[in-house]
Amino acid sequence: MGAVALVLGLAACGHSAGTHAVVNPTQATTATTAAGTSPPTTLSEPTSTAPATTVVQRFEAWTSSGEVASGLHVSASVTGHCWTSSEAVSSSSAFRCMSGNDIYDPCFAPSSTATRVLCVAAPWEPEVRMMQLTQTLPAQTGPSITSITPWGFQLANGSLCELVQGAGSSVDGIALTYTCGPSSGGAGKLDTSSEPWTVQYTDNVTSGPVSTVAVTSAWV
Repeated sequence: MGAVALVLGLAACGHSAGTHAVVNPTQATTATTAAGTSPPTTLSEPTSTAPATTVVQRFEAWTSSGEVASGLHVSASVTGHCWTSSEAVSSSSAFRCMSGNDIYDPCFAPSSTATRVLCVAAPWEPEVRMMQLTQTLPAQTGPSITSITPWGFQLANGSLCELVQGAGSSVDGIALTYTCGPSSGGAGKLDTSSEPWTVQYTDNVTSGPVSTVAVTSAWV
């Protein structure tokens, strides 16, 4: 595992929308292949011109030697356990975990026998939490690289959108499968049939309107 971002030709599909669990954890009662990449530390500047292609980057939380990946900083530690696959990330190394009454999703394990995981709020966020596991990890098998749904992406307008979990909302007949910031926006299913990828986006999830915006970068 190194620090080189890969450009992958993925045929990504949508995911159910809703409230996403992050490193600043949600309450459980309200109920987130190519090796070698670490999270990017820079984002694209907003632009009115669509990029020629969408850059797809594989998120890796750990190095091949089991160290925290370059660019990530452990800001806190908790104890807990993981009981199922992540709802946010399609990977055999990503889990949905709990510490007390708080849910953390996704949490990444360096191996199937790991005794600790890194819980990450978003692929562009450097601050992470280390969870020391009180139980063994559940068995799971991740999807092939071609079936992976992006965890998050950046739009040409500068918005950062992250896959949400649970029940979601819709506007103008578009199911909002991603939540977007810095405004309280949302986005629907990605269109990956041509380059650059595009998505139906709104900066007002209550009333719209919805427009087609190019995707500059995506993380899986």
